[in-house]
Amino acid sequence: MTNLMARDHERMQGVHPHLVRVVIEARKAAPFIVLEGLRSRERQAKLVALGASRTMNSRHLTGHAVDLGYWLDDGDGVPENGEIRWD
Repeated sequence: MTNLMARDHERMQGVHPHLVRVVIEARKAAPFIVLEGLRSRERQAKLVALGASRTMNSRHLTGHAVDLGYWLDDGDGVPENGEIRWD
C-alpha cells in the first residue's frame, strides 16, 4: 500500500493527532481515502437534515472521527468518480 495523499492530509486538518497516526498506519494495510474529518456545527446540521447523520453530538465536531472510503485505484494514483466503493 502507499502513503496517504496530500488531499487526505488536507481533509484531516484539525483531527486529533493520535487519530491521524492511526489513519496513516491503517493506509499502509488497506486502500482508502479520507473523505472527511473535522466538521463545523453547520456542516453537521446539514448532514443531519439530509439524513446522512443522526446526531448533532458527532465526534467529527471535536476532531475524533474520520470518514474513509475504500479506494479502487485504476492505476493513475488519483481518486476519481467511480473509484470509491460504498458496499
